[in-house]
Amino acid sequence: MVSAIRCPNAKCRKYMLVEIEQQGKTIPCLICKQPIAIPVAPVSIPVVQKKPDRIEPVIVVPIIYEAEAISLVADEPMQPIFDDGPQFTVE
Repeated sequence: MVSAIRCPNAKCRKYMLVEIEQQGKTIPCLICKQPIAIPVAPVSIPVVQKKPDRIEPVIVVPIIYEAEAISLVADEPMQPIFDDGPQFTVE
C-alpha cells in the first residue's frame, strides 16, 4: 500500500508516493533531497458487528387511512373521491 506525502521545502512542495514499509523513517525528497520524516498512519481496526443471538419478531400493523376509518365507522362502502368513469372495459 502506498500513501502520498508532500515535501516540506517551500521551494519544492512536490508530492511523492511512499510505501507502507517507509512509515516512521526519514527519507530524502526525490527532487530537492531535503529529509522528510514519514509519519506513521493510524491503523484502522475493522468493526465487526455481532450477529444477534435471537431474532426478535416483527409485528406488522395495517395502516388505516382517514377515509377508510370513516368508512369503517359508518359501515358504508367507500366511495371514490374522483370518478373519471371506467378505466377499462371487460369483453
